[in-house]
Amino acid sequence: NLFAEMKERYGVAEERPILGMHAGGAGLFVATHGGSTFGCSLADGRILWHNAVIPHGHPTVHEGMVVFWEFGRMLALDERTGRVRYDVSYPGDFKLDAPAGSGPISGDHIVYGTNAGLLAVCNWRNGRLVSFYRHKEGLSRAVIADGRIFVTSYDGNMLIFEGLPT
Repeated sequence: NLFAEMKERYGVAEERPILGMHAGGAGLFVATHGGSTFGCSLADGRILWHNAVIPHGHPTVHEGMVVFWEFGRMLALDERTGRVRYDVSYPGDFKLDAPAGSGPISGDHIVYGTNAGLLAVCNWRNGRLVSFYRHKEGLSRAVIADGRIFVTSYDGNMLIFEGLPT
């Protein structure tokens, strides 16, 4: 019982048994629950590591890293150990904004659409902000396809950005 193990070993419990599951490599999957992130064994489901650095978020698991964007902060954990690889904070309005979901990756870029209308392109390897665009309405989770960024806005429009920034 994964919820029981989370509660007994780490004191993590929520009123609702919501569990985010994310595909991983290295023989594990990543689970988010109750403001914590867990690395769990694919072989038997047991918890291998726990990290409570990110209270909420939708991670992207890629090439040995678990990458999060949350309220103007980008953080990456080592997929095998759960240790923080980097933790980068962004200034100003970025701190008020939450992502609409996990970010897709293409090359070194990860892209986030946010509830307050920010489209942020970052380097997923080091957390550096590469470029951003602010829309008048909230944005959904972005998609990268055919070398372009696609994202819908809460006003019903589809925004298409040609090419990824360098």
